[in-house]
Amino acid sequence: MILGSSFWLAQLVLITIVLFNNDVHEIQDFFLDGIPYRVIASVISEVGLGSELAFKVPEYDFQSPGGFKGNQTKEKKKES
Repeated sequence: MILGSSFWLAQLVLITIVLFNNDVHEIQDFFLDGIPYRVIASVISEVGLGSELAFKVPEYDFQSPGGFKGNQTKEKKKES
């Protein structure tokens, strides 16, 4: 079975992209020499990760129409 020229073009493009991607990473490693990783490590060691959460995910109540626990609809507030 003879493969069409579009197949071979796609294979050539794929190989070119893979080689380019590898070359870019090698160039970055050569010129930067791990500097970004050292900067991140330095900032984390000075500032710390902290013990407090950045945000709290609210608990969701699947049985109530309002959804979130503690979330009351206007009708429920009037009744209470």
